Amino acid sequence: MRKRFGGRIENWQFHRIELDKASVKELKKLYPDIPVPVRVFTGTIASEMHPKYPKGFHMRSSLVIKRNKKRKLVETLNTVYRLVGKEGGDVFPDLGKGVFNIFY
Repeated sequence: MRKRFGGRIENWQFHRIELDKASVKELKKLYPDIPVPVRVFTGTIASEMHPKYPKGFHMRSSLVIKRNKKRKLVETLNTVYRLVGKEGGDVFPDLGKGVFNIFY
């Protein structure tokens, strides 16, 4: 399945989601290729290409499925993004599961 391109994301941070073994097993039933530990990321939309959010909007991704560090591409359940710059520039540090308390 071809996924939509969500644009470039700057000032980004990965958030590691700690899950118990039973939860990982259930998640793997739904998404067999999902890497463990499970991650999402937050950051700022750096281009006008995002389908839902304007440039400058802070966003949180769905679960990360793949990451290509060399090309700075991240594939989530729904979208492919290009990361700009280095990790750690986001307003949030790694929040772990706490990242799910961010609502827009």
